[in-house]
Amino acid sequence: MDADAQMRRLVALRNELQSELLVSMLRKVSVEDLQRKAAFRRLDDDVKALTLGHLQGLEAVLTKVDSLAVAEEQRHQEIMAELRRWDPLSAHARPAVPPDHDLVWKKDMVTELKNRLWYGSIPRRHDAIATAHEKTFEWIFTGQKKTHQSNTTLMEWMTGGTGPYWVSGRAGTGKSSLMRFLNDDERTREAFQTWAGDRPLGLASFYFWNSEAAGDDRLKSLTGLYRAILFTLIEQHPSLADVFFPDHLVKGRRWDTDFPTFIDMAQGFERFSTASELPVAVGLIIDGLDEYEAPHSKQVEAAAMLRRASESPNIKVIVSSRPEAAFETAFRDSTKLRLHELTEEDRRTYVHDKLTAVPRLHSITTKEQQLELIDLVVERSEGIFLWVNLTVATLVEEIELAMDISRLLRVTSDIPGGNKELGAIFDHMLRNRIPEKHRTLGLQLIQTLKYGYTLPSKLIPWVEGERVRHPITAILCSFFEDDLQTTLEIPVKPLTVAQAASRTEMAINMVRQSCAGLLEFREYESEALIAEQPSVKAMELHYLHKDVSIYLETADTAKIFEDSLSGTHGDIQVNLLKCIVSFIRTISVEDPAIVSWAESWTLNSAFWQLVEYCMRLARDTEERNPDQTESLLDAMDQAVNQHWQPDGFLVPLSLVDSAYWTNHFPVDRHYTGMRVNEVDVQILTFLSFTVQQDLFFYLQSKLRRLGPAVLQVPGRPLLHIACGTDPTWWLLRGRRPARVVKLLLDHGADPHEVFDGQTAWQVALDVTRRSATTSFLERKEIGEVLLALVHAGADIHAVIRWTERRKISKRNWVTDEFSRPATQQIRLTFMDGELKEPGQYCDKSIGGTLSANEEQILKELGRKILATMAEKRTWNMALRHNIRDTKARVTHGVQKRVMALGAAFFR
Repeated sequence: MDADAQMRRLVALRNELQSELLVSMLRKVSVEDLQRKAAFRRLDDDVKALTLGHLQGLEAVLTKVDSLAVAEEQRHQEIMAELRRWDPLSAHARPAVPPDHDLVWKKDMVTELKNRLWYGSIPRRHDAIATAHEKTFEWIFTGQKKTHQSNTTLMEWMTGGTGPYWVSGRAGTGKSSLMRFLNDDERTREAFQTWAGDRPLGLASFYFWNSEAAGDDRLKSLTGLYRAILFTLIEQHPSLADVFFPDHLVKGRRWDTDFPTFIDMAQGFERFSTASELPVAVGLIIDGLDEYEAPHSKQVEAAAMLRRASESPNIKVIVSSRPEAAFETAFRDSTKLRLHELTEEDRRTYVHDKLTAVPRLHSITTKEQQLELIDLVVERSEGIFLWVNLTVATLVEEIELAMDISRLLRVTSDIPGGNKELGAIFDHMLRNRIPEKHRTLGLQLIQTLKYGYTLPSKLIPWVEGERVRHPITAILCSFFEDDLQTTLEIPVKPLTVAQAASRTEMAINMVRQSCAGLLEFREYESEALIAEQPSVKAMELHYLHKDVSIYLETADTAKIFEDSLSGTHGDIQVNLLKCIVSFIRTISVEDPAIVSWAESWTLNSAFWQLVEYCMRLARDTEERNPDQTESLLDAMDQAVNQHWQPDGFLVPLSLVDSAYWTNHFPVDRHYTGMRVNEVDVQILTFLSFTVQQDLFFYLQSKLRRLGPAVLQVPGRPLLHIACGTDPTWWLLRGRRPARVVKLLLDHGADPHEVFDGQTAWQVALDVTRRSATTSFLERKEIGEVLLALVHAGADIHAVIRWTERRKISKRNWVTDEFSRPATQQIRLTFMDGELKEPGQYCDKSIGGTLSANEEQILKELGRKILATMAEKRTWNMALRHNIRDTKARVTHGVQKRVMALGAAFFR
């Protein structure tokens, strides 16, 4: 039964119980009993008559209810008798076996454990690895050659060997492709099962990924490894949960909120590795150990941990890495495979298949010349599959321009050989293989992808909800060369399947022509950012290899981009904003990702991520390009609002005729304790939304164009929003609300305006109370907000009030009410020791503690706020004293004048 069905059933049961209680209470109060009560006899006659009339009417209703209940029971018996007549077996059916509550409890706890271990990035690296070319790696199962370094075949080891098996190879040799091939091929499981014998088999894998494309630091950490391995094994064999965490799967024991911690998982894995017996035999496939981001000593420890696990008679471990010192030492005595020594035939097969598939090659070369070219490519590759990939892609383009074999041989010889570092190969491609007419476009695409990888880190961090998606897809790239006016004129209308397919093909060709193979589109095997069209493959743009990002960070490479794209950094960001806005305007109503999202629209869905990408980009572009940014944001607002209409596809039926779309931008319920549709944030205009998202220059432009009248918005006042009324305030990294607050105050925003029982000053104090900021700069910002409000005349005598729930027994809670003067709160937050405490809503991983210098700066700011408040208090007292003296002098003068006039009158 799903959650909604369970909720409906609970509501029905509650209503039925309330009805039963009411009827039961009414039955206890008869007319005769009531008439005998002294309190009733003291009532006046009219009230008595009215009360008796109502009660007699209720008794008549109860009599009718009783008769209906009898009739219902009789009807039920008749139906059951008829069913038994048609199904004689049911008359002799055995009573249902009561459930084993311990088993149910254990199953629920294991499910909870899996939910805590799981994270959405676990399959991401596996999906990103290119599948092996047809017929490559078949030698693993059909006849692996032995060498001095590779003296035991992988097949021999899988079926009966001991200790770890180390797959070693330089960058680009195809280690990850091999590990995915092993993971996906059913013959691997069969080989492991031969080793396991009659024991059940568990297989788990993890792919380390230290790249901007990963989008999740856990993929380059032991934490990520433990979570993935433990989750996969418990998912396959729930009995292993007791091996990993025996002390936690005991009835009656409570888990800490952060269980399992890294220590919990490390200890659980060690317990699993050293167990004398396990309920299953286990095979582990670990790829890219060199991409574990840690000091050399920690990498040695990780390798040793895997080696110890492989010494268990119950566990086999295949691990791959580059031949770095830490792993050469750790796996010195292990069975190993030097991949570059064994892939010559694979590389030859790949080159042959790709080149001979180009028809023109056969018209400009002979068979012998083709073999000569293939031999040269394989020889110069030096075992590096990535070199083969780049060279073949280059030759495929050159075949269309060549008249004979000489040009193709020369191009191959010009590319630095596979014995060079990958950076040298990438440098050659960037400098020499991008046609001049496509050069600016290609460099802009590379820079855009580099910037695009940073975008997810700019979003509000979610504890719950879907993972952040890579923003740069094929259809999005298809808008790359459109100008601003074209974007603004794109109708808010979904692309047809044919249009989407055409745009995807165009984007793939654009990248192929202009990026020299350094970028590539990959089919997203899971869910795309927006599954662009049901019949069109969702494609994401990525670096060809993770080392491309390393090459791009070198000083020489940076200078190439600086010289070629001087002054266009802001243009790249505006251009990406333009592409995302175009994408939003053309999203398909038939999009399966949208349909599934509409059914659970409160989650942090892919669509809302697109909206937030626009807002984050705008923060980076609005100062340098205010006019273009404003136009693009207004175009996005218009598009989303049109999608939000009843005939659009975003708005659930329950929200038709509801508030503006900005009021439903999702908030992580982890921080609010409730779902977004239970939080009426009252963000009822797009201008309100931009203030919430800290777009200072957009607000400044609107005030300059339209004047202070724009401050009169429905819903929550802009000053309240800027001061921080929901979790967006403290979760949005690098926010600078003080300048927005000052701008609003300068244009007449009223710090005394009350909304929802609070002034903007009290709102800011409440954020201060929660210590909700996550860094020194953000804490400093809230101090600047408080100071601006004090200067604007905030009520320095204001008190903040809040409530907290407290558990007093197993099922009972009480709500405590608290209050605190403003001065006390400022001392607590800025001066009296709360500085080092992470806030109630902190993401502790980005908060940290303050340095002594930062703490001193904040204390000085606190003293400045209090001093300013004291000055205001002194000024107010002086003003009241002057008013009182003036009033007294006036009163005394008036009295003297009246007396004088009176005396004159009587004279």
